[in-house]
Amino acid sequence: MFELPSFFNSKLEPWIGKVVSQKAQKAQLNGMGWGHRFKVRIMGTYSENDNVEDKDCHTAVVMLGVTDGSGAANRMKSVKITQNDIVFGFFLSPDQNFPVITGIMGRTPAKKDCGGKFGVGSGHTDELKPGGTGKNEFNQQDNMPTQGLGTDGKTGSGEGKEVNSQKLEKAGLDPNNQEVNTNKEPKGLKNFDFDGLDQEAIKEIVNESKIASGKLKETVSSLKDTIIEEAPFDELKDVAERLTPQLKNVAESFEISDEVRDELSNLLTFD
Repeated sequence: MFELPSFFNSKLEPWIGKVVSQKAQKAQLNGMGWGHRFKVRIMGTYSENDNVEDKDCHTAVVMLGVTDGSGAANRMKSVKITQNDIVFGFFLSPDQNFPVITGIMGRTPAKKDCGGKFGVGSGHTDELKPGGTGKNEFNQQDNMPTQGLGTDGKTGSGEGKEVNSQKLEKAGLDPNNQEVNTNKEPKGLKNFDFDGLDQEAIKEIVNESKIASGKLKETVSSLKDTIIEEAPFDELKDVAERLTPQLKNVAESFEISDEVRDELSNLLTFD
């Protein structure tokens, strides 16, 4: 041990320990706690023969490196510590308080689980399941540059999916055209200038248009009934036939749905 004469005002005591099971610290690891913290069974502080449960072991804080980022300005790297890892650190307070993790011991493929509270177990959990790389749990100098896919990996044939030419042609596109950003705008597309409008304003405009369409429908229907009831139909027929195309043009000039427009067209047709 060595002396630190300033802030700590005591001996800076190193320690080495094993990260306990995920189940004993599930709340913290699932984001319900703060910082990067892990329950650690510290060698020498705890023993194989004690009755201390995993959930009651020391909680150690991870000290990040200068290239990991603190989170400020969205600069950060994830901490890659999992259950059964062997970690190293220091107690920052006297009487073995405030343990801080400063490093982690790499695993070797020759590891052998001797059992017990300090035995070497798997780092895989319910959330960290073996994937395409299989149960690859070591980190040393002869690591594979590119890890294999494992038994569940598949290699492709090198051939892409067949282009659905019919759908492209139906949409007015050339299936043989390899250029980018050349797609035509679909039929019926109308571009509206929504600059300065938020979603609420746009919704309000749409609702007002629907209300206006409904009122127009009611007004035309009422006008038709009034004309039929109050005017001599024989004298009105020629006038109605002359006015119908003009009224249809007026209705079609409104930004209304095709369904409403068809209903108005039917209303404006005098039998």
